[in-house]
Amino acid sequence: MTPIPPLAPTEESTIGAVTFTNTSTYVGGRYLKFSREYSQTPWNVRGAKLTENSVSECFELIKIRHKADDAKFCTAGREDANVRMLGSGRPFFLELVNPRITRLSDQEYKDLEDEINKSTLHKDSVQVRHLTYIEPEDTKIIKEGEEKKTKKYRALVWLSEPLTDDLIERINEAGSKECPIIQKTPTRVFQRRAAIDRPKTIFTASIVRVSDKPEESHFGVYEMHAQAGTYIKEFVHGDLGRTQPNLANIAGIHSADLLELDVVDVDLVWPPVKEAVINENNKRTLTDA
Repeated sequence: MTPIPPLAPTEESTIGAVTFTNTSTYVGGRYLKFSREYSQTPWNVRGAKLTENSVSECFELIKIRHKADDAKFCTAGREDANVRMLGSGRPFFLELVNPRITRLSDQEYKDLEDEINKSTLHKDSVQVRHLTYIEPEDTKIIKEGEEKKTKKYRALVWLSEPLTDDLIERINEAGSKECPIIQKTPTRVFQRRAAIDRPKTIFTASIVRVSDKPEESHFGVYEMHAQAGTYIKEFVHGDLGRTQPNLANIAGIHSADLLELDVVDVDLVWPPVKEAVINENNKRTLTDA
C-alpha cells in the first residue's frame, strides 16, 4: 500500500526519450471513378478482400510526398463498388498524420495530381481533380454538407412493361414534381444500419428509351436529382416494398430493376476557393531544421 503521506523521493527523475510530432495536414480534391470494380476504401469481410482495388489506395502518393505516418480518407458520401462516380467528381479530403512536409506549393500539388492520374495501375479507373492544401476548418464543409447537398444520378433500368410513349409520359410527368419517399433500412445494409424509416425527396426524374429496337423496349435510362442519403437502388426496385413510393409504383407497373448506376453530380462547392498563401517554411522537413 502507498503510505500517506507519500515518502519523499530519493532519486532524481530522468527523461528517457522525447518525441516531436507535427499537427495533421489536410489535402482536398475531387475524384472520379470510371470502374465498377473499385470500392471506395479497402473492402474486407472476415479477412477476405472483396475488391482488388480501392479509391483510397490510389492516393498513397499524397501521403508519401508529405512524408506522413498515416492518411485518413474522408469523402462527401460514398458510392458502392459497382457504381461509377462521373461528372465533376466526389469531394474528398485526406488527413495526413504527422507529416514531415506540412505543405506543398500549388505547382507541386498540380504535379502530384498529374502523377496520380498517369499511374499505370489506376489511370483508367480513378482520376483526381483540384488537388490542393486546405485548412482544418474547411473539413466541416464536407461533414455539414451530408444533410444539405443533393446528387444527380443516371441509371440503366429494366421495366416489367415496354417503354411506350404513354408510359414514358406517365413517368416523366410524375418526375417533374418533387416526390417525397419513405425508405426503411434496406435489406442489403440491414446488418450495419439502424432499423429506421428515412424520409427523403426525389426532386426531379425522367426516363428515355435505350433504343427503338423491339428487343430493348423494356430498358430505359432513368435520370434522378435526389436528396443526399437517398438509397437510389432501392428507390428503383422497391426493396420488397420497403421504399414507398418507388419507380414501379410511380409508373403503375408490376416491377422495375436497376442494372447499372452512375453518380453524375455532387452539388457541393469543393475545394473551397481561397487566396493562395505561400510560406516556404511550411515545406521544410524536420531534417532540414
